[in-house]
Amino acid sequence: MKKILSKLKEDKNSLVWAIFVLAVILGIVQFFFYLFSTNPPYLTNFPLFHQNPTDTFADFFNINTFIFGLSPYIEPFYSSYPPFNFIIALPFMLVQRAGLKILSICLYFASVVAMIVVLSVLFYKKHLNGQSKKTLIFIILLCFFSTPMLFLLERANYLFVTFFFTGLFLLLKDSEKRWQRILALCSLAFATAMKMYPAMFALLLLKDKRYKDLLFTALLSVQLFFLPFFILSGGFVKNITLFFSNLNDFILSKRLSVDVSTGNLIRIIAHVFGGDSNSQTVFTIGLVVRAVLFITSIVCVMLSKQTWQTLILISLMGVIVPMPAMKYNLVFTLFGFVLWLLKSEKGKMDVLYLVLFFIIIAPLSYGFIIAPVPPSEIYPGIALEVDNYLGLSVQTFLQGLSVVILTVTITVHTLISKIKGIKKA
Repeated sequence: MKKILSKLKEDKNSLVWAIFVLAVILGIVQFFFYLFSTNPPYLTNFPLFHQNPTDTFADFFNINTFIFGLSPYIEPFYSSYPPFNFIIALPFMLVQRAGLKILSICLYFASVVAMIVVLSVLFYKKHLNGQSKKTLIFIILLCFFSTPMLFLLERANYLFVTFFFTGLFLLLKDSEKRWQRILALCSLAFATAMKMYPAMFALLLLKDKRYKDLLFTALLSVQLFFLPFFILSGGFVKNITLFFSNLNDFILSKRLSVDVSTGNLIRIIAHVFGGDSNSQTVFTIGLVVRAVLFITSIVCVMLSKQTWQTLILISLMGVIVPMPAMKYNLVFTLFGFVLWLLKSEKGKMDVLYLVLFFIIIAPLSYGFIIAPVPPSEIYPGIALEVDNYLGLSVQTFLQGLSVVILTVTITVHTLISKIKGIKKA
Protein backbone atom coordinates (compact mmCIF):
# COMPACT_ATOMS: atom_id res chain seq x y z
CA MET A 1 0.00 0.00 0.00
CA LYS A 2 2.85 2.40 0.84
CA LYS A 3 4.47 1.74 -2.53
CA ILE A 4 1.18 2.46 -4.30
CA LEU A 5 0.66 5.72 -2.37
CA SER A 6 4.24 6.75 -3.01
CA LYS A 7 3.82 6.14 -6.76
CA LEU A 8 0.60 8.13 -6.82
CA LYS A 9 2.31 11.09 -5.14
CA GLU A 10 5.08 11.04 -7.73
CA ASP A 11 2.81 10.54 -10.75
CA LYS A 12 0.11 13.22 -10.83
CA ASN A 13 -1.60 11.59 -13.79
CA SER A 14 -2.01 8.30 -11.90
CA LEU A 15 -3.21 10.23 -8.86
CA VAL A 16 -5.95 11.91 -10.91
CA TRP A 17 -6.98 8.55 -12.31
CA ALA A 18 -7.05 6.98 -8.84
CA ILE A 19 -9.16 9.81 -7.39
CA PHE A 20 -11.56 9.68 -10.27
CA VAL A 21 -11.89 5.90 -10.22
CA LEU A 22 -12.71 6.02 -6.49
CA ALA A 23 -15.18 8.87 -6.97
CA VAL A 24 -16.96 7.11 -9.81
CA ILE A 25 -17.15 3.83 -7.88
CA LEU A 26 -18.66 5.65 -4.90
CA GLY A 27 -21.07 7.40 -7.24
CA ILE A 28 -22.17 4.15 -8.85
CA VAL A 29 -22.66 2.49 -5.45
CA GLN A 30 -24.74 5.46 -4.30
CA PHE A 31 -26.65 5.38 -7.58
CA PHE A 32 -27.75 1.76 -7.10
CA PHE A 33 -28.46 2.35 -3.41
CA TYR A 34 -30.87 5.12 -4.37
CA LEU A 35 -32.33 3.20 -7.30
CA PHE A 36 -33.35 0.20 -5.17
CA SER A 37 -34.34 2.22 -2.14
CA THR A 38 -37.92 1.45 -1.06
CA ASN A 39 -38.34 4.90 0.45
CA PRO A 40 -36.38 7.49 -1.58
CA PRO A 41 -35.95 11.01 -0.14
CA TYR A 42 -38.76 13.50 -0.59
CA LEU A 43 -38.61 15.22 -3.98
CA THR A 44 -34.99 14.21 -4.55
CA ASN A 45 -33.27 15.72 -7.55
CA PHE A 46 -31.49 12.59 -8.74
CA PRO A 47 -31.91 12.44 -12.54
CA LEU A 48 -33.00 8.82 -12.91
CA PHE A 49 -36.74 8.68 -12.17
CA HIS A 50 -36.17 12.13 -10.69
CA GLN A 51 -39.85 12.99 -10.63
CA ASN A 52 -42.07 10.08 -11.51
CA PRO A 53 -41.20 6.55 -12.70
CA THR A 54 -44.33 6.50 -14.88
CA ASP A 55 -42.76 9.27 -16.98
CA THR A 56 -39.77 7.11 -17.93
CA PHE A 57 -38.77 7.15 -21.63
CA ALA A 58 -41.27 9.98 -22.15
CA ASP A 59 -39.23 11.90 -24.75
CA PHE A 60 -39.05 8.83 -26.99
CA PHE A 61 -42.77 8.08 -26.85
CA ASN A 62 -43.70 11.77 -27.10
CA ILE A 63 -41.89 12.24 -30.41
CA ASN A 64 -43.36 9.01 -31.76
CA THR A 65 -46.84 10.17 -30.77
CA PHE A 66 -46.30 13.64 -32.23
CA ILE A 67 -45.86 12.26 -35.75
CA PHE A 68 -48.77 9.82 -35.81
CA GLY A 69 -50.76 12.33 -37.82
CA LEU A 70 -47.79 14.18 -39.35
CA SER A 71 -48.89 17.37 -37.57
CA PRO A 72 -46.58 17.71 -34.53
CA TYR A 73 -46.72 21.51 -34.28
CA ILE A 74 -50.46 22.03 -33.87
CA GLU A 75 -52.83 21.33 -30.99
CA PRO A 76 -52.58 19.22 -28.85
CA PHE A 77 -48.84 18.59 -29.33
CA TYR A 78 -47.24 22.01 -29.83
CA SER A 79 -43.88 20.34 -30.44
CA SER A 80 -40.65 22.35 -30.42
CA TYR A 81 -38.51 19.56 -31.90
CA PRO A 82 -36.89 20.29 -35.30
CA PRO A 83 -38.59 18.11 -37.95
CA PHE A 84 -35.51 16.01 -38.75
CA ASN A 85 -36.08 14.32 -35.37
CA PHE A 86 -39.31 12.93 -36.77
CA ILE A 87 -37.48 11.47 -39.78
CA ILE A 88 -35.10 9.65 -37.41
CA ALA A 89 -38.03 8.53 -35.26
CA LEU A 90 -40.16 7.30 -38.15
CA PRO A 91 -39.12 3.59 -38.02
CA PHE A 92 -39.67 3.45 -34.25
CA MET A 93 -43.01 5.23 -34.63
CA LEU A 94 -44.22 2.65 -37.16
CA VAL A 95 -43.35 -0.17 -34.76
CA GLN A 96 -45.12 1.59 -31.88
CA ARG A 97 -48.14 2.35 -34.06
CA ALA A 98 -48.41 -1.35 -34.88
CA GLY A 99 -49.17 -1.89 -31.20
CA LEU A 100 -45.65 -3.01 -30.31
CA LYS A 101 -44.76 -0.27 -27.83
CA ILE A 102 -42.32 -2.39 -25.81
CA LEU A 103 -40.61 -3.60 -28.97
CA SER A 104 -40.17 -0.02 -30.18
CA ILE A 105 -38.30 1.02 -27.03
CA CYS A 106 -36.26 -2.19 -27.12
CA LEU A 107 -35.23 -1.39 -30.70
CA TYR A 108 -34.26 2.11 -29.61
CA PHE A 109 -31.96 0.83 -26.86
CA ALA A 110 -30.57 -1.83 -29.20
CA SER A 111 -29.69 1.05 -31.52
CA VAL A 112 -28.09 2.90 -28.60
CA VAL A 113 -25.91 -0.13 -27.82
CA ALA A 114 -24.92 -0.38 -31.49
CA MET A 115 -23.98 3.32 -31.55
CA ILE A 116 -21.93 2.95 -28.36
CA VAL A 117 -20.04 0.02 -29.90
CA VAL A 118 -19.30 1.97 -33.09
CA LEU A 119 -18.03 5.02 -31.18
CA SER A 120 -16.00 2.83 -28.82
CA VAL A 121 -14.25 0.97 -31.64
CA LEU A 122 -13.45 4.19 -33.49
CA PHE A 123 -12.28 5.87 -30.30
CA TYR A 124 -10.07 2.93 -29.38
CA LYS A 125 -8.40 2.94 -32.78
CA LYS A 126 -7.78 6.69 -32.74
CA HIS A 127 -6.90 7.42 -29.11
CA LEU A 128 -6.19 4.17 -27.27
CA ASN A 129 -4.23 2.15 -29.81
CA GLY A 130 -1.51 0.42 -27.80
CA GLN A 131 -3.10 1.17 -24.44
CA SER A 132 -4.94 -1.20 -22.15
CA LYS A 133 -8.46 -2.24 -23.12
CA LYS A 134 -9.30 -1.86 -19.44
CA THR A 135 -8.87 1.89 -19.96
CA LEU A 136 -11.57 1.86 -22.63
CA ILE A 137 -13.91 -0.21 -20.44
CA PHE A 138 -13.49 2.26 -17.57
CA ILE A 139 -14.10 5.23 -19.86
CA ILE A 140 -17.31 3.63 -21.17
CA LEU A 141 -18.51 2.97 -17.62
CA LEU A 142 -17.59 6.50 -16.62
CA CYS A 143 -19.55 7.96 -19.52
CA PHE A 144 -22.51 5.62 -19.02
CA PHE A 145 -22.86 6.45 -15.33
CA SER A 146 -22.48 10.19 -15.78
CA THR A 147 -25.39 12.41 -14.77
CA PRO A 148 -26.18 13.69 -18.29
CA MET A 149 -26.03 10.18 -19.79
CA LEU A 150 -28.27 8.66 -17.09
CA PHE A 151 -30.81 11.42 -17.54
CA LEU A 152 -30.61 11.08 -21.32
CA LEU A 153 -31.27 7.34 -21.15
CA GLU A 154 -34.01 7.79 -18.55
CA ARG A 155 -35.81 10.10 -20.95
CA ALA A 156 -34.84 7.93 -23.97
CA ASN A 157 -34.32 11.19 -25.77
CA TYR A 158 -33.30 11.15 -29.43
CA LEU A 159 -30.48 13.47 -28.38
CA PHE A 160 -28.42 10.31 -28.08
CA VAL A 161 -28.60 10.01 -31.88
CA THR A 162 -27.29 13.59 -32.04
CA PHE A 163 -24.52 12.60 -29.62
CA PHE A 164 -23.63 9.67 -31.89
CA PHE A 165 -23.49 11.77 -35.06
CA THR A 166 -21.39 14.40 -33.29
CA GLY A 167 -19.01 11.70 -32.09
CA LEU A 168 -18.70 10.34 -35.63
CA PHE A 169 -17.81 13.81 -36.86
CA LEU A 170 -15.10 14.27 -34.23
CA LEU A 171 -13.58 10.84 -34.82
CA LEU A 172 -13.63 10.87 -38.62
CA LYS A 173 -13.21 14.52 -39.64
CA ASP A 174 -9.41 14.23 -39.96
CA SER A 175 -9.36 10.78 -41.55
CA GLU A 176 -6.98 10.13 -44.45
CA LYS A 177 -9.84 8.45 -46.31
CA ARG A 178 -12.01 10.88 -48.24
CA TRP A 179 -15.25 8.90 -47.78
CA GLN A 180 -14.79 8.98 -44.01
CA ARG A 181 -14.26 12.76 -44.04
CA ILE A 182 -17.47 13.15 -46.10
CA LEU A 183 -19.29 10.86 -43.66
CA ALA A 184 -18.02 13.07 -40.83
CA LEU A 185 -19.39 16.22 -42.48
CA CYS A 186 -22.74 14.52 -43.14
CA SER A 187 -22.85 13.38 -39.51
CA LEU A 188 -22.39 16.93 -38.25
CA ALA A 189 -25.16 18.07 -40.59
CA PHE A 190 -27.45 15.32 -39.21
CA ALA A 191 -26.64 16.37 -35.63
CA THR A 192 -27.25 20.04 -36.43
CA ALA A 193 -30.57 19.31 -38.14
CA MET A 194 -31.73 17.45 -35.03
CA LYS A 195 -30.73 19.85 -32.25
CA MET A 196 -29.20 22.95 -33.89
CA TYR A 197 -26.52 23.72 -31.26
CA PRO A 198 -24.11 20.97 -32.48
CA ALA A 199 -23.54 23.44 -35.34
CA MET A 200 -21.02 25.04 -32.97
CA PHE A 201 -18.69 22.08 -33.61
CA ALA A 202 -18.31 23.48 -37.13
CA LEU A 203 -15.88 25.94 -35.49
CA LEU A 204 -13.36 23.10 -35.74
CA LEU A 205 -13.62 23.27 -39.53
CA LEU A 206 -13.28 27.04 -39.44
CA LYS A 207 -10.26 26.76 -37.17
CA ASP A 208 -8.58 24.36 -39.62
CA LYS A 209 -9.47 26.67 -42.55
CA ARG A 210 -11.51 23.95 -44.23
CA TYR A 211 -13.85 26.46 -45.80
CA LYS A 212 -15.22 24.15 -48.53
CA ASP A 213 -16.08 21.51 -45.92
CA LEU A 214 -17.68 24.19 -43.77
CA LEU A 215 -19.82 25.41 -46.68
CA PHE A 216 -20.84 21.86 -47.61
CA THR A 217 -21.86 21.10 -44.01
CA ALA A 218 -23.78 24.37 -43.68
CA LEU A 219 -25.75 23.84 -46.90
CA LEU A 220 -26.56 20.23 -46.05
CA SER A 221 -27.62 21.21 -42.50
CA VAL A 222 -30.01 23.86 -43.84
CA GLN A 223 -31.55 21.40 -46.30
CA LEU A 224 -31.96 18.67 -43.69
CA PHE A 225 -33.48 21.18 -41.27
CA PHE A 226 -36.06 22.73 -43.60
CA LEU A 227 -36.98 20.03 -46.16
CA PRO A 228 -38.84 17.80 -43.64
CA PHE A 229 -41.33 20.64 -43.10
CA PHE A 230 -42.68 19.83 -46.58
CA ILE A 231 -43.82 16.30 -45.63
CA LEU A 232 -45.80 17.45 -42.60
CA SER A 233 -49.48 18.21 -42.95
CA GLY A 234 -50.52 21.86 -42.87
CA GLY A 235 -48.07 23.31 -45.36
CA PHE A 236 -44.40 24.35 -45.39
CA VAL A 237 -44.79 27.97 -44.23
CA LYS A 238 -47.37 27.19 -41.57
CA ASN A 239 -45.24 24.42 -40.05
CA ILE A 240 -42.17 26.64 -39.89
CA THR A 241 -44.17 29.45 -38.28
CA LEU A 242 -45.69 27.09 -35.71
CA PHE A 243 -42.33 25.46 -34.98
CA PHE A 244 -40.61 28.74 -34.11
CA SER A 245 -43.66 29.88 -32.13
CA ASN A 246 -43.63 26.65 -30.09
CA LEU A 247 -39.87 26.92 -29.64
CA ASN A 248 -40.26 30.45 -28.28
CA ASP A 249 -42.94 29.26 -25.84
CA PHE A 250 -40.62 26.48 -24.68
CA ILE A 251 -37.77 28.94 -24.14
CA LEU A 252 -40.01 31.18 -22.02
CA SER A 253 -41.38 28.28 -19.94
CA LYS A 254 -40.42 27.80 -16.29
CA ARG A 255 -39.05 24.27 -16.56
CA LEU A 256 -36.19 24.87 -14.18
CA SER A 257 -35.87 21.70 -12.12
CA VAL A 258 -33.35 20.18 -14.54
CA ASP A 259 -32.22 23.34 -16.33
CA VAL A 260 -28.45 23.85 -16.05
CA SER A 261 -28.31 26.78 -18.48
CA THR A 262 -26.39 29.92 -17.54
CA GLY A 263 -29.58 31.97 -17.83
CA ASN A 264 -31.25 29.74 -15.26
CA LEU A 265 -28.17 29.95 -13.02
CA ILE A 266 -28.60 33.74 -12.89
CA ARG A 267 -32.28 33.22 -12.00
CA ILE A 268 -31.33 30.78 -9.24
CA ILE A 269 -28.83 33.25 -7.77
CA ALA A 270 -31.44 36.02 -7.90
CA HIS A 271 -33.98 33.81 -6.13
CA VAL A 272 -31.54 32.68 -3.43
CA PHE A 273 -30.70 36.31 -2.61
CA GLY A 274 -34.36 37.29 -2.42
CA GLY A 275 -34.73 38.86 -5.85
CA ASP A 276 -37.37 38.41 -8.50
CA SER A 277 -36.09 35.58 -10.71
CA ASN A 278 -38.50 36.57 -13.50
CA SER A 279 -37.66 40.28 -13.62
CA GLN A 280 -36.40 42.04 -16.74
CA THR A 281 -33.20 42.99 -14.90
CA VAL A 282 -32.37 39.37 -14.15
CA PHE A 283 -33.13 38.42 -17.75
CA THR A 284 -30.87 41.21 -19.07
CA ILE A 285 -28.00 40.26 -16.76
CA GLY A 286 -28.32 36.64 -17.87
CA LEU A 287 -28.31 37.70 -21.52
CA VAL A 288 -25.16 39.80 -21.06
CA VAL A 289 -23.31 37.05 -19.17
CA ARG A 290 -24.25 34.46 -21.81
CA ALA A 291 -23.16 36.76 -24.65
CA VAL A 292 -19.77 37.50 -23.02
CA LEU A 293 -19.09 33.83 -22.31
CA PHE A 294 -20.14 32.85 -25.82
CA ILE A 295 -17.92 35.42 -27.56
CA THR A 296 -14.86 34.73 -25.39
CA SER A 297 -15.36 30.98 -25.88
CA ILE A 298 -15.33 31.38 -29.66
CA VAL A 299 -12.11 33.44 -29.46
CA CYS A 300 -10.42 30.84 -27.24
CA VAL A 301 -11.57 27.97 -29.44
CA MET A 302 -9.72 29.62 -32.31
CA LEU A 303 -6.62 30.28 -30.15
CA SER A 304 -6.34 27.08 -28.11
CA LYS A 305 -3.83 24.43 -29.11
CA GLN A 306 -5.30 21.86 -26.73
CA THR A 307 -7.94 19.66 -28.37
CA TRP A 308 -9.64 18.83 -25.08
CA GLN A 309 -10.00 22.52 -24.22
CA THR A 310 -11.47 23.25 -27.63
CA LEU A 311 -14.03 20.45 -27.36
CA ILE A 312 -15.00 21.41 -23.81
CA LEU A 313 -15.58 25.05 -24.74
CA ILE A 314 -17.66 24.14 -27.79
CA SER A 315 -19.78 21.66 -25.81
CA LEU A 316 -20.31 24.20 -23.01
CA MET A 317 -21.65 26.70 -25.55
CA GLY A 318 -24.56 24.30 -25.96
CA VAL A 319 -25.33 24.86 -22.27
CA ILE A 320 -24.50 28.56 -21.98
CA VAL A 321 -26.45 29.81 -25.00
CA PRO A 322 -29.80 27.91 -25.07
CA MET A 323 -32.70 28.69 -22.76
CA PRO A 324 -33.34 26.30 -21.19
CA ALA A 325 -30.59 23.66 -21.35
CA MET A 326 -31.55 20.38 -19.70
CA LYS A 327 -29.07 18.19 -17.82
CA TYR A 328 -28.58 15.93 -20.81
CA ASN A 329 -27.12 18.86 -22.77
CA LEU A 330 -24.00 18.27 -20.66
CA VAL A 331 -23.44 14.93 -22.39
CA PHE A 332 -21.33 16.63 -25.09
CA THR A 333 -18.71 17.58 -22.47
CA LEU A 334 -17.76 13.89 -22.35
CA PHE A 335 -15.86 14.26 -25.64
CA GLY A 336 -13.41 16.81 -24.24
CA PHE A 337 -13.39 15.37 -20.74
CA VAL A 338 -12.16 11.95 -21.88
CA LEU A 339 -9.30 13.55 -23.84
CA TRP A 340 -8.40 15.56 -20.74
CA LEU A 341 -8.42 12.38 -18.68
CA LEU A 342 -6.05 10.69 -21.15
CA LYS A 343 -3.52 13.50 -21.52
CA SER A 344 -0.05 12.41 -20.38
CA GLU A 345 0.85 15.29 -18.07
CA LYS A 346 -1.27 16.99 -15.46
CA GLY A 347 -0.46 19.98 -13.29
CA LYS A 348 -1.95 21.95 -10.42
CA MET A 349 -4.71 23.41 -12.61
CA ASP A 350 -5.96 19.90 -13.29
CA VAL A 351 -7.06 19.56 -9.66
CA LEU A 352 -9.60 22.32 -10.29
CA TYR A 353 -10.62 20.71 -13.58
CA LEU A 354 -11.06 17.41 -11.73
CA VAL A 355 -13.49 18.96 -9.25
CA LEU A 356 -15.46 20.82 -11.92
CA PHE A 357 -15.70 17.79 -14.20
CA PHE A 358 -16.82 15.58 -11.34
CA ILE A 359 -19.60 18.01 -10.36
CA ILE A 360 -20.80 18.07 -13.98
CA ILE A 361 -20.81 14.32 -14.67
CA ALA A 362 -20.94 12.64 -11.24
CA PRO A 363 -23.67 9.98 -10.85
CA LEU A 364 -24.49 11.28 -7.37
CA SER A 365 -27.81 12.56 -6.07
CA TYR A 366 -26.21 15.30 -3.99
CA GLY A 367 -29.21 17.54 -4.41
CA PHE A 368 -32.06 18.73 -2.24
CA ILE A 369 -34.83 21.18 -2.94
CA ILE A 370 -34.25 24.69 -1.64
CA ALA A 371 -37.73 25.90 -2.52
CA PRO A 372 -40.07 22.90 -2.22
CA VAL A 373 -43.73 22.99 -3.08
CA PRO A 374 -46.55 20.89 -1.65
CA PRO A 375 -46.75 17.39 -3.20
CA SER A 376 -50.26 18.21 -4.43
CA GLU A 377 -48.84 20.89 -6.74
CA ILE A 378 -46.11 18.74 -8.27
CA TYR A 379 -46.78 17.88 -11.90
CA PRO A 380 -46.01 14.16 -12.43
CA GLY A 381 -43.68 14.74 -15.35
CA ILE A 382 -40.82 16.88 -16.55
CA ALA A 383 -42.97 19.94 -17.37
CA LEU A 384 -43.19 21.58 -13.96
CA GLU A 385 -45.39 24.53 -14.83
CA VAL A 386 -46.31 25.68 -11.32
CA ASP A 387 -45.47 29.41 -11.30
CA ASN A 388 -43.79 29.41 -7.88
CA TYR A 389 -41.79 26.26 -8.53
CA LEU A 390 -38.11 26.93 -9.16
CA GLY A 391 -36.73 23.46 -8.47
CA LEU A 392 -33.50 24.89 -7.10
CA SER A 393 -31.55 21.81 -6.20
CA VAL A 394 -27.96 21.84 -5.05
CA GLN A 395 -27.03 19.61 -7.97
CA THR A 396 -28.65 21.79 -10.65
CA PHE A 397 -27.11 24.91 -9.10
CA LEU A 398 -23.60 23.46 -8.82
CA GLN A 399 -23.68 22.02 -12.32
CA GLY A 400 -24.73 25.37 -13.80
CA LEU A 401 -22.08 27.15 -11.73
CA SER A 402 -19.41 24.64 -12.77
CA VAL A 403 -20.23 25.28 -16.43
CA VAL A 404 -19.51 29.00 -15.95
CA ILE A 405 -16.37 28.46 -13.84
CA LEU A 406 -15.04 25.86 -16.27
CA THR A 407 -15.64 28.17 -19.23
CA VAL A 408 -13.92 31.09 -17.50
CA THR A 409 -11.02 28.92 -16.28
CA ILE A 410 -10.28 27.42 -19.70
CA THR A 411 -10.65 30.85 -21.31
CA VAL A 412 -8.20 32.51 -18.91
CA HIS A 413 -5.81 29.55 -19.14
CA THR A 414 -5.88 29.74 -22.95
CA LEU A 415 -5.28 33.50 -23.05
CA ILE A 416 -2.41 33.30 -20.55
CA SER A 417 -0.76 30.53 -22.58
CA LYS A 418 -1.16 32.57 -25.74
CA ILE A 419 0.36 35.69 -24.13
CA LYS A 420 3.32 33.69 -22.79
CA GLY A 421 3.85 32.23 -26.27
CA ILE A 422 3.90 35.71 -27.83
CA LYS A 423 6.42 36.99 -25.25
CA LYS A 424 8.74 34.04 -25.89
CA ALA A 425 8.54 34.64 -29.63
